[in-house]
Amino acid sequence: KTPAGCRYRLQLSDGSKVWLNAGSSLKFPVAFSEESREVFLEGEGFFEVVGNGAPFTVHAGEMDVSVMGTSFNISAYNEDPSHKTTLVEGKVKVNSVSENASSKILKPNEQAIFDLSSESWEVKEVNAAFFTSWTQGKIEFNNENLEEVMKRLARWYDFSYTFENDEARQYHFTARLDDEEKISTILEMLELT
Repeated sequence: KTPAGCRYRLQLSDGSKVWLNAGSSLKFPVAFSEESREVFLEGEGFFEVVGNGAPFTVHAGEMDVSVMGTSFNISAYNEDPSHKTTLVEGKVKVNSVSENASSKILKPNEQAIFDLSSESWEVKEVNAAFFTSWTQGKIEFNNENLEEVMKRLARWYDFSYTFENDEARQYHFTARLDDEEKISTILEMLELT
C-alpha cells in the first residue's frame, strides 16, 4: 500500500516491475505459478511485464487486463467514475467484470476507458507518455477541470479540500509540474490563474 503523498516501485518474483502511484495498493503472491500470474490493483499502477510464456493478469476495479509481456498504465481508483488502461508498448486485452460489456484489445498509445455507471467502453488514441509521466515525478494536466486537478494533487500531497464556490470546479488548467514543487507554490499558481 502506498499512502497519499507517496509512490513506490517494486519488482515481482518473475522480474516484472510495478510503480504504484499515491493512494494505491497491489496484492500479489510471493511466487507465481508456472501457469498464470495474477495481481490485484486498487488505485493506479504502471506495469512493465516480463514475457515468460505464462499470462499476466491485473484485476483492477471493474477491469481485468491480460498481457504476455508489455508496459501499460492502469488507473482504477474506487472514487473515480471510470477506470482507464493506457498501453505504452506491446498488446493488452481489457475485459470488464460486468457481463454487459465486451472486451477490447489495445495497441500502443490507445486508452480504454470503462464508464462505471453505464458499464460501457470507450477506446481512444492518446499520448501514453502523458498518462505515465507520474512515474518520473511529473504531474500533468491537459485542459482538466479544477475538480480533477484538486483530486490528483490531494493524492500526491496528502491533503483534503472543499469547494466553497461550485463554479470554480469548472475552471480548466493545463500544466506540467514537478513533484518536488511545494504544494503552496502550486496553489498560488492556480489562484493567480
